[in-house]
Amino acid sequence: MHGMPMSEQSLERMQIHVDQSLLQVGARTNSHAFGHYKARFNRSYETDSTEHQMREEIFNRRLVEIQLHNERMPLPSWRAGLNHLTDRTDDELLRMRGYRRQVSQRLPLADEPVSLLGKTCLTQAQKCSGPAGGSCCTGLLCGAKGTCEKAKQLPESIDWSVGQQAGEHVMNQGECGSCWAIAAQGAVEMQASFLSNRSLSLSAQGMLGCTPNPHECGGSGGCGGATPELALQWASENGIVPTSSLPYTAESACSKHTFKPQVRIGGYVQLKENRARELLQSLATVGPLAAAVDASQWSLYMSGVFDHCAKEPVVDHAILLVGYGQDGRVPYWRIRNSWGADFGEQGFLRLRRHAPHGEEPCGWDYDPQKGNGCKGGPSKIWVCGECGVLSDVVYPVGTKVLDMS
Repeated sequence: MHGMPMSEQSLERMQIHVDQSLLQVGARTNSHAFGHYKARFNRSYETDSTEHQMREEIFNRRLVEIQLHNERMPLPSWRAGLNHLTDRTDDELLRMRGYRRQVSQRLPLADEPVSLLGKTCLTQAQKCSGPAGGSCCTGLLCGAKGTCEKAKQLPESIDWSVGQQAGEHVMNQGECGSCWAIAAQGAVEMQASFLSNRSLSLSAQGMLGCTPNPHECGGSGGCGGATPELALQWASENGIVPTSSLPYTAESACSKHTFKPQVRIGGYVQLKENRARELLQSLATVGPLAAAVDASQWSLYMSGVFDHCAKEPVVDHAILLVGYGQDGRVPYWRIRNSWGADFGEQGFLRLRRHAPHGEEPCGWDYDPQKGNGCKGGPSKIWVCGECGVLSDVVYPVGTKVLDMS
């Protein structure tokens, strides 16, 4: 689906109105502003409690950050605002960023064809999956069907979330580090919805609770963190059931059930690291992609094109890339996050993009163990794109919607 969401301008006006009403209260007295905030986001802290005092101090500090950012000159490309995360501690916000990358690539299987071992490339219509973009020859990419195909000519903009109800399924992961599972589930759900011309709702809970993380890539799996690759590998072996059969609980427990899967996938493709044009081509040709980012500065984002990324990003969060476009002269990636609809632009964020006409920024992630490193992995990782968005991108292939009757 092409084009921009029709409601962006009205959405921004609405958000600015809500934000400004709280800031005006805060101008009179911060305690009244916090009271207004508590009512808006259903907080139940006892007024004289230690927690109330702690939350109010955090709120007041962030209120100042919001005001200082929005009053900068020249005006920034994005606006900060109050949301359900404004009174959260740094540790609570960190627990929500549960992306943990597997740095080492998988070993080839003994019976894998020579073409997948890197000794030759795959030609058009040959089956493809795995790392390095599925090993398709130059000019081809691994398509949604799991075969090499020609990449589509890049449109000026594309947004897969428009016109498809599944594209608006913004989840709230809660205080569980399940972003990796939700990003993978979202990529499969949207691809399956397009292929079947139905609006599907697939469960992320099976991936979250049952996906193993044997190398402890920055976490222990489940709410402790893992990767979209691991989630998609689990889905290729087990299938995915509807949300109605296995609702999301934000818990790491693996539920034993007898529900039939609604969707199966043949595997997944992991793009070559830090290749902006390949990402653009895959996004335009295949559909939504699960990607990794440094989201440590995102919690105050309200609207606009975010460009406040660290020069040395720690990649620690997984999201769903649903499109790209341009706001005036500012190009962006459109991202569906998993922090609920109260975050950003109704659950979405626009991130500064430079490709294909500009050069994407790069830097070292010096703390991969905190965000995306495995046990025994390297002490630093080279990542490119704003907030490291080009460093690890995957998508499902061979998606099939099954008859549930």
